[in-house]
Amino acid sequence: MRRKYALAMALATVTLSSCRSTTSPSGQLLNISTDGSAITLENRNAWPVFYFAVDPGFLALIDFALCNDPASNCPRVPALGSSRVAYGDIAGYHTGEADVVIYQWRLERKADGTYTATQLHTVTVPLR
Repeated sequence: MRRKYALAMALATVTLSSCRSTTSPSGQLLNISTDGSAITLENRNAWPVFYFAVDPGFLALIDFALCNDPASNCPRVPALGSSRVAYGDIAGYHTGEADVVIYQWRLERKADGTYTATQLHTVTVPLR
């Protein structure tokens, strides 16, 4: 039951945040730039930042839940590091896509040893 509730909350968060308009990168966990073939994600924090890059039109078709296990292979940018995401690796990407939505969050350890996603931010990034 707890897992279904967490999944429902994550889906509600994704659904509601996908309706936002393009936002400024200020206040985001990652600095984001594009070069015509890839997105560069730079982490200026002392902790890893998890992310999910997706075509905005693809959001209604997927069942997305925030990764909450730091031992998993979920996409992340290491502390004080950077990662490049080729356009072809964006979920739902197709040639000519104008924008991408980047979800970014960090994990916080709870008293019971499990983790929870915190500081969820979204930003719509133009690809052209």
